[in-house]
Amino acid sequence: MTTQRAAFVRRVLAHHGERPGYVWGGKTPGALDCSGLVTLSLWEASDGKLDWRQTINTDGLWRLPAVETVAELRNGDLCLYWGEHSTGPEDVSHVMVYFDPGQCLGMAWGGPGDTNAANSRAMGKVSLVRPVNYRADLAGFRRLPLE
Repeated sequence: MTTQRAAFVRRVLAHHGERPGYVWGGKTPGALDCSGLVTLSLWEASDGKLDWRQTINTDGLWRLPAVETVAELRNGDLCLYWGEHSTGPEDVSHVMVYFDPGQCLGMAWGGPGDTNAANSRAMGKVSLVRPVNYRADLAGFRRLPLE
């Protein structure tokens, strides 16, 4: 595993341990949505070189050319899902991070009404570990451009 990939995995796990509350559009350590967990951890792991927090959300992680499609998963790859907020085949709405063997970690599913981290935490909307195929609407897998 590359140094940046290992750092990314460590950051995702560290945020998971902090039990941030789910906040729609959240990109700060205590208040994260699914893409916020990925982009904040990526920014931290790349020493600020890959700062996508304000410009890339979940569907951007699906479409961005720098994020390649993969079939064989490695720790730190992205598992992307369609969902109720998806508007078409290029509009995935949920992302989690792969961990061997067959698990992914990410923020609980939420929506635009989730604006308070403490309330979300109290309702159990925090980061979770699930099997990769825990949802039938799995869109596919992507690999971040980590050195």
